[in-house]
Amino acid sequence: MLKNYNLGIKDFKKAFFHFSQWCYLGFQDIRMRYRRSLLGPWWVTLSNLIMIAVLGILWSSLLKKPLSEFLPFFAIGYIIWQWISAIFFEATQGFVPFKVIMTQVNLPLCSYILRINFRQIIILAHNIIVIGLALIYANQSISFINFFVSLFGLFTLACNLFFLSIIIIIFCTRFQDMAKVFETFIQIAFFFTPILWSPSLLEGNYLFFIDFNIFYHWIEAIRVPFLQDNFDFIHLKISLLTCFVLFFISMLCLGSQKNKVSFWL
Repeated sequence: MLKNYNLGIKDFKKAFFHFSQWCYLGFQDIRMRYRRSLLGPWWVTLSNLIMIAVLGILWSSLLKKPLSEFLPFFAIGYIIWQWISAIFFEATQGFVPFKVIMTQVNLPLCSYILRINFRQIIILAHNIIVIGLALIYANQSISFINFFVSLFGLFTLACNLFFLSIIIIIFCTRFQDMAKVFETFIQIAFFFTPILWSPSLLEGNYLFFIDFNIFYHWIEAIRVPFLQDNFDFIHLKISLLTCFVLFFISMLCLGSQKNKVSFWL
């Protein structure tokens, strides 16, 4: 086990410190995807802006909540969820999209996974503007400390998603028919996560829907500091805990399976 863990750490370090490779490839992916587009990735931002504005008005009316209160809550949750689901969906494709490169160039496996995560962070950076507009509309002020805590929650989530994507991408490369299972799971998880609805709507025995929902804690670690002046750090603590657990599991998985991946493609 220790040997596999060390092999995983070695692959991760080798890929991470050659950041110019996956950063360049991530930028190229964005350029190629939107090369004949007028607005490029800003189309995604525009569509999210329209979606959040329309659904925000609708659901604030259905839930009997002021739009200025519901809109920032929904905007932050929806944008972060889009980031989570995008990485999830890309990871379920396994290493199959990189088959040609992997047969010609010897790169650490983590380079491909960092490439996926980096290009999704670029798209997230565009979409964060929507969150800013929602906060401005709600006249929501935020202290420097709260902003720093939220930013740290964002960094922690980025680490969580990276380590989780290592596990998923290796698993889905070995069992390629499992991609649909993961895609269905993430679609169902959207409705069980407080994005369109508030956690305060749940009572008693139904609280386990959010207590054991790791996506809820990941999102709340970022969202709560923006919306509340006084808050506890339970969501951030859980997010950090899952980060350490996923790091250990992903390194074990990476070290034990890295030499088998090419035979599965």
